Amino acid sequence: MKDERLSDSIKIVLFNKEEKYVNDFLALPMSLYSKENIMQNKEEERSLLLSQHPLSKYFVLYKMLVYEKDQVVARGILTLYPEDENGYFGFFEAKEGDYATMLFTLAEKICRDKEIKKIIGPVSSSFWITYRQKTNQFGYRPYTSEPYNMPYYKELWLKNGFEVGGRWVSNYYDIIQKDDQNEKCNARLSAFLKKGYEIVSPKKKNFEKCMSEIYDLIVELYCDFPVFKKIDRKDFMKLFSSFRTIIDFSMVKMAYYNGEAVGFFIGIPNYSNSLYGKITLQMLIEIFIKRRRSDVYIMLYMGVKKEHLSLGNAITQTIIERLKKKKAFCYGALIKEGKVTEHYVEDKIKEQYEYLLYEKMV
Repeated sequence: MKDERLSDSIKIVLFNKEEKYVNDFLALPMSLYSKENIMQNKEEERSLLLSQHPLSKYFVLYKMLVYEKDQVVARGILTLYPEDENGYFGFFEAKEGDYATMLFTLAEKICRDKEIKKIIGPVSSSFWITYRQKTNQFGYRPYTSEPYNMPYYKELWLKNGFEVGGRWVSNYYDIIQKDDQNEKCNARLSAFLKKGYEIVSPKKKNFEKCMSEIYDLIVELYCDFPVFKKIDRKDFMKLFSSFRTIIDFSMVKMAYYNGEAVGFFIGIPNYSNSLYGKITLQMLIEIFIKRRRSDVYIMLYMGVKKEHLSLGNAITQTIIERLKKKKAFCYGALIKEGKVTEHYVEDKIKEQYEYLLYEKMV
């Protein structure tokens, strides 16, 4: 542990695994967010702070806290990877004021000392955990998997010299009526089925086989995404093992051609922030009910091998048919700006959410 007093009442602490600082780090979000809006996964954060997370072996963490009069007012983690000239700053929370500047200043100093050229954030250590910052639509309760933060955070990053390095959107779609037709997606589905493609929902008993196939597709298709880092198959399986209990398998699709997995889609019911709190009987009942029938679904991941152009439209059509039967709203979540999926079923978009990633040369 190392601390630096910045004034008579303010200090910044760079800590390791000391219990007091771990607990203070975990406690700060609860003073910023309401019970309905807090998206903190405390157990995951604790495992990272204690180097017990499945991904801990991939990086080094520099964990920091800012105190004013012995009260935590800001927190953050700088993550460095071997042989990477970028540093990743995340798990960022700060009360209003200049506290964020103190975190960024320390992170930049560490980066210069380690010959790191650029800071990117917010990135909670990994592509596989959470990255990006929400910038609008704060009047709605967060949906499951949404990067969520205080509305003033964008100003804090820009004020400290960061520039926008990437933009994503989430589309909130109206209920698709039974007689609504998307001719393009319908035509694509018919064409691919005639060519011998199979688009199916996996059985629960085949969960591990399905996730292993999805792993192969993700590491190939997402490799050019900002902040992407490849991880081992076994670590991927650990990270996503909980999906077995929360996904509605009818909202998961695998596309096969000549027996090879060439595309996938994962949708989950919207549990809001129920998955991140303490596990209770009430929470388990809520998960069970929503898994069987939800009013809102999250279109979370989709990928198609490049040589199977337009297969994404065909997969989307199978999901449209499921949503019609369920009479449900849905989110097309975290779509990279410029991707074709940003404009899928455009006439049904009710709201659009924006998320940014920032960068700064150091």
